[in-house]
Formats: sequence, structure tokens, C-alpha cells
Amino acid sequence: MKNILILCTALIMLCTMQAKAETERAQEKKQNHPYLIFTTEVENNVREAIKQNATWKSHHDAIIAEAGKIIDEPLLVRKVTGRRLLSVSRECLRRVTFLAYAYRMTGEKRFAQRAEKEMLNVSGFFNWNSSHFLDVGEMTLALAFGYDWLYDQLPIESRNTIANAMVNLGILQSFFVKNSSWLHNENNWNQVCNAGMTLGAMALYDTMPKDAELLIKRAVESVKLPMEAYAPDGAYPEGYTYWGYGTTFNVFLLDALRTFKGNMYDLEKIPGFLQTCDFVQNMIMSDGLCMNYGDCGLVGRFEPAMAWLAVRNNDPTKLYTQKYFLEKTPAEELVKNRTMVFGLLWGTALNLDNVTAPAAKVWASPKAKNPVAAMRSTWTIGKGISAAIKGGTPSGPHAHMDAGTFVFSEGNTRWAIDLGPEDYNSIEQQGIDLWGRKQHAARWQLLRYGNKSHNTLRFDDSEQLVNGFATMVTAGEKPKFSYAVLDMSSLYADKVASVKRGFALVNDSYLLVRDEIRAGQKATNLTWNLTTKAQARVVNDKVVLLKQDGKTLRIELETKAKAKAKVTAAQTNSTYERSNEGVSFITFDLSLEANKDYTVQVKLLPQGGYKRNQKIESVDNW
Repeated sequence: MKNILILCTALIMLCTMQAKAETERAQEKKQNHPYLIFTTEVENNVREAIKQNATWKSHHDAIIAEAGKIIDEPLLVRKVTGRRLLSVSRECLRRVTFLAYAYRMTGEKRFAQRAEKEMLNVSGFFNWNSSHFLDVGEMTLALAFGYDWLYDQLPIESRNTIANAMVNLGILQSFFVKNSSWLHNENNWNQVCNAGMTLGAMALYDTMPKDAELLIKRAVESVKLPMEAYAPDGAYPEGYTYWGYGTTFNVFLLDALRTFKGNMYDLEKIPGFLQTCDFVQNMIMSDGLCMNYGDCGLVGRFEPAMAWLAVRNNDPTKLYTQKYFLEKTPAEELVKNRTMVFGLLWGTALNLDNVTAPAAKVWASPKAKNPVAAMRSTWTIGKGISAAIKGGTPSGPHAHMDAGTFVFSEGNTRWAIDLGPEDYNSIEQQGIDLWGRKQHAARWQLLRYGNKSHNTLRFDDSEQLVNGFATMVTAGEKPKFSYAVLDMSSLYADKVASVKRGFALVNDSYLLVRDEIRAGQKATNLTWNLTTKAQARVVNDKVVLLKQDGKTLRIELETKAKAKAKVTAAQTNSTYERSNEGVSFITFDLSLEANKDYTVQVKLLPQGGYKRNQKIESVDNW
């Protein structure tokens, strides 16, 4: 507490001393900026890479062109949407980094001058919405990069104004208890906010060296919390989309420490962090989209942090799917990514010609906080079949009641989907507590958040137990059989004695989902669900046919229990939830008698695979 009070006092004093200090130092000597990531050495590497590689050249050209368009855009307005200024902060980060990069690479002053205007504009906001501190983190980071990268191009008066805004509206706000709970969190907030505050302090190191050192020390200790969540194999608890958010900002912090301090304080050695690129690589399915779970959206895109990780691992194969996105994504889409500049800053250290497909077709992180496994018949995007399954708990960050859920793709067609989250702001404006996680919280009453919409099980149409956890018992590969097994018993302990779900690609030709259930003391009704955008037709009580993209998928249920197949529209419970138009639930309903064992085995058979049968053993033998 004493150190915090001292730092707050120092920072307050700094606000009144900043202009004088800047003027005096500017007269003494020229500053040795840039400090943060985009050093002179990196700039030279990028220049050489865009001469040698057509892909990097095309994306460099796209950024320069986009910077030219930004010049003609109106300046940003302080517009809070719901409880967030985040969209404005993010656009500021995109604009400033694009413009600063464009100036550094072309020498055209119009880019630096517009970046200066962008930074002065947001410096004039009366606050950066500290009640939602991600907004402050991203805005401070935007100005840190602009201030540092364009230091010699900014007049002293502008530097003073920008620096004061970073201190008053950014860094200082992080020392108020009401704004700093993220320091003790294990989620992406910690990574984003620590990056923003610390890089802001490093950019201002010349005028606040002691305070900057305190902020660096604070971040190095605090960021260990979310970084330890990558252990042991790199799986990110919040899923693919939030990996892109949290990990990118985590890498901002590490790489800035490397370029400015020459020391990452061994943070990169935390178990699982450098291996996390394997998670992202394997979460891309054959359709080029991700295995999305929890609050993640259905995306597949270039992630600049993957380039940094590939360099640290000295392994170009880590960029296999990233190279696909770099080459296939239109430039107008790539430049929407506010971190795209860093793809060039980090990625040009690698020769894309050396990027080849990984050898392994099965990947799993069974001991992760959110266990996940992925498997495929080939790494070629648009070919073969691929699938992924997750375990975990509804009580995790951004989690849904989706333990046991899976996705399944054939070529560019996704047969088994996850609907993803609702729009946060739309739900919050209804007065609904979207973030409560108790057993009967309002969150679980939304269709997309409870287990009804996910490709998992329900008993008596009840919720999964929020304190339950689906462990991954095993995962691996045998000849013509890639597999993973979950023990989901604790999620349904109030309904049945035990539940194990086996999940396998068989003969590289079809997906098998095998549930082995021991009923409890009372009879119960089981619902097996699959969510799909395909057109569906019930053939009989144990067979459903799906059609999509000119393809056919046959879903066959194998069980001794009496069953009933149904197709129902994925209707929402209210007018304020997404409509889910064109989405259906394929369900098999079964009645389970008390104290009996059941095997419920479902085969998802792509067209031409209807006769591909082989005896499947109990999951205990997988």
C-alpha cells in the first residue's frame, strides 16, 4: 500500500512537471526512441522482407493504403456504447499504429501529422471510461505506440499533451482500487490492462524512470496469473477468440520488455505459454474456421501473435494455418484487424517459404483448465474431415454450459456448429446480469448459454451443474482411430451415476460420438443434441439425414434403448436474443431406467461413408 501511495503522489506531481521536464530534456539531448517493439532494427528487417516476399509486400501495401484512407476519416468521437468505450479505443489503436507504421516506412509526414491529430483528439476526452478498464488499457496502448514510434516527429507541446493524457487518463487510474481488480484476475483483462499501463510507462520512461520501473515490476508479477493458465500444453481457457485478445496483448508486454529492457523476466518460460501456438493451430478446422466454444465467435483469421510465438519456438510449421489466412484473406478484411501492423513487425522475421504442415493430426491438452482435443484427416484446408471436443466447466471465464460439446466439419462444410455468444451490450441493456455464474443465474436462461443449444447431453432437460467439471481421461491416436474421452459425471451428478463421452474419427472417414451412461437411483430422460445449419429430415427414430452445400450427412444412433429422433428450430426464449434463423436442433430422446447401464453411440457419416463400420470397444479401452 505504501508503494502505491508513493507512486500515486509521484504521478500526480508528474502531471504538473511534464512540460518542463520534456522541454529541458529535449534541449539536453535527442531521445533514443523508439523503445517499443518497432525498433530501428525491426524496421530494417521489415524493409528487407517486403522486398523479398510478395505476401508481406501485399500486406505492407494494404496497410499503407488503409492509412491513406484514415487521413480522410472524421476524428473519433467519445461515444460510450452501453457501458463500453472499447470500440473507440480499439479504433484509435488501429489508426495510430497504421499511421505511425506508414510514416516510418514511407517518410510521408501526412501520416505522422494525422497520427498526432488522432492522439491529441483522444487526449482531449474528459476520461477514457475507467469503469470498464479494457477501454483505458487499449487507449493508453494506442498513445504509447504513437508517442514512442513518432517521438521525433511530435512537437514538444504535443508530446506533453499526449504524455499527460497517458498519465492522467490512463496509468494513474490503474491505482484506484475500483479500477484495478484485473491485477488479480486470471483472464484476458489482466493481459490487456497490464500491457496498456506498462507500455505507457515505458514510452514515458525518460521522464518517469522510477515510476516506470515500479509499473514494470507490478506487471511482471501480476501477468503471471493469466500466463499460468496456459499450462501445461498451451490451451487457453477462454477459447480461440479470446486467445487472440489476451495473448496478443501479453505478447505486446513481453516483446516491449525484450526490446526496451532486454529482458522478459523469464515470463516466456512459464509452462505452456510458448506452446500455446499449437492450441491455435489445431483449433482451426478443415473449413478454415475455429473450434468456437464459450463466448468465442466463429472466426478463423491471421493472428500476429502467432508469428511472434513461431519465432520464439524457431519453428515455421507453427504458422501453417496463419500462412493460409495471410494468402487467402482479402486485404480489405486484414486491415480491419487493429493489430495487423504487428503481423509484419513479428512475421517478417520468418521465411514463409519454409512453412509446412505439422506432422501430427491429433492434438490434445487433457490437463488444461478447459481440456480440449482436435483431430483431422488432413491439414489441407477445404479437404477431409476434422473435429474438436472440449471438457471443462460452466464456471470458467466466458464459459457456457457446453462441456462435452463438439464441432464437426467436412471440407468447407460445418455440420455440427456452436452458436456462439449473444451481443453483450444488447443483453445488458435489458437489465440482465450476463455475468452471474450461480446455478440458476440469468446467464443460463439465455438459449446460447445454457446446455440446450450445445452439442452435448441433457438429463430431464436440466442444466449442467456449474460446479461440475468434464475431465479428459485420455486422448491419442491408434491406426485408423483418433480419439478423446471425457468423464462428465460431475456435471450431471444430480441425475445419473456416471457419464463418459468418447469422441473419435474412424478410418479418417466419419465421426463417432459414444456416450456410456450409468443411470442413477431414479429413471431419467436423456436428450442427445446436435446443432446445425443444414436442412434436416428424420428418416426414422434412429436416423436423420442432413443436406448442406450439395453434400449429405447421415446421423445414425446405435443403442438398445428406445429412442425418438426430432428436428426442431433453434428458437430463442425472447425477443432480445438472436433469432438463429436457419438453425436446427437434431435430438435423440431416450428414456433411461434406474440403475441400468446404457451405451448411446452416434455416427456422423459423410456421403459415401454409410457402410464404413467397425466394432467399437468401450471407451475404457480407448
